Amino acid sequence: MNKIKINSTYDARLDSYISDELNGKFSRNHVKNLIKSGRVSVNGKNVTKPSKIIKINSEILISDHNLEKNIPHNSPLPNIENININVLYEDSFIAIVDKPPFISMHPGNGKRKFNISDYIQIKWPDIINVGENNRRGIVHRLDKDTSGLVIIALKKISYEKLIEMQKIRKIKKSYYALVNGHPKKKKGIIDAPIGRNPKNRIKQDIIHGGKQAITEYEIIKKYDNFSLLEIKIKTGRTHQIRVHMKAIGHPVVGDKKYNNFSHNIKRQFLHAYNIKFKHPINDKILDINSEIPRDLNEFLKNLS
Repeated sequence: MNKIKINSTYDARLDSYISDELNGKFSRNHVKNLIKSGRVSVNGKNVTKPSKIIKINSEILISDHNLEKNIPHNSPLPNIENININVLYEDSFIAIVDKPPFISMHPGNGKRKFNISDYIQIKWPDIINVGENNRRGIVHRLDKDTSGLVIIALKKISYEKLIEMQKIRKIKKSYYALVNGHPKKKKGIIDAPIGRNPKNRIKQDIIHGGKQAITEYEIIKKYDNFSLLEIKIKTGRTHQIRVHMKAIGHPVVGDKKYNNFSHNIKRQFLHAYNIKFKHPINDKILDINSEIPRDLNEFLKNLS
């Protein structure tokens, strides 16, 4: 029997929260069965009601032999010698790394491939009890094919403070995105709730009763059939920018999941280029930038 521990970061139904946190590795029905069979506890107490509302900062413990197959955290760590990840800021409490595209944040199903979680464990082996199992030090995530800045907590105290800062929107994140077409307004705010698509669980969608999601955008440059946007997110929902841009009719270029147009690009044009926040320990203002990667720059040059 294997176990995984999750610390909740918002109020939600128990079955919904577990399913979302495990990124759809298990169906909602499987999660419900786990709960009903007494294999899930919240804050040390067994819970058998899938619809139970859990509060923020609850500790969820899941026991299931299938977790070994789906979450291979006991697999050997890969070699990182030939992996080039830039660390743009580092002190005793936090680090900020520039994630390349095509690298997941944590291990997925099947054969273990290099991921940011593994990189953290190898780069900073002294990280102990910082963050969730299999996601040591990870404060927030980027999609596999999205590049850019990620905050890593190196101590438990900095992790807890950064998570709290994120909840109250004290960490400012800005992205560059290239989208199809030209939005009607130069600046706009999209405030639409996001949840898992009930018909396709690997997708998110605008869902009545979903989690609040707020995205601000501004047009930086117009091309014939595209617009380069600066995007700032007030919340951090799964696929938030991609879902919101699709919802207003201007999907992210190269997004194979949410854009039906074909483009000569290997991944979605989405880059987390700036992150600004107050250091959780010394209150210093950190304002870190990442340049647009070469592959995205080359695509822009071909449009000019």
